[in-house]
Amino acid sequence: MIITLEIPEELAAQLGNSPQQLSRHALEALVLEAYRERPNWFPAGG
Repeated sequence: MIITLEIPEELAAQLGNSPQQLSRHALEALVLEAYRERPNWFPAGG
């Protein structure tokens, strides 16, 4: 799956200097939000 986000340069600068850092931050934010909304989707004791 490929997801493309367009964000302001100012926000990108706060999240990291490299595309890999931005990708990692975006992935972590998506997983965290999914966990908050539906914690039963994730195995206990992970």
